[in-house]
Amino acid sequence: MGVLSPVLEISAAVSFSYGGAPVQLIYLANIATAVAAPAAGFFICLMLFRKDVNQGMKQPRILQACMIISYLFV
Repeated sequence: MGVLSPVLEISAAVSFSYGGAPVQLIYLANIATAVAAPAAGFFICLMLFRKDVNQGMKQPRILQACMIISYLFV
C-alpha cells in the first residue's frame, strides 16, 4: 500500500485518541477545509488592494476584478 497505510494508521490513532471513528476525522477535515479556504481567499483578496503590499509594482487589476467576482458568488 505504500504511503497510504501509515497515513491511515496515524489518522486512526488520532481519531481513537479523541474517542471517535476514522470516518469522523475525515468528516471534520472536510468541514475545516470548507471553512478555511474561503476565509483564506478573502484575506488574500484584501491584501491585493493594499498599497504597501504592491508598492513598486503594477496593480493587478485583472486579478482584483476576478477575485471580487468570484467572492460575490461564495
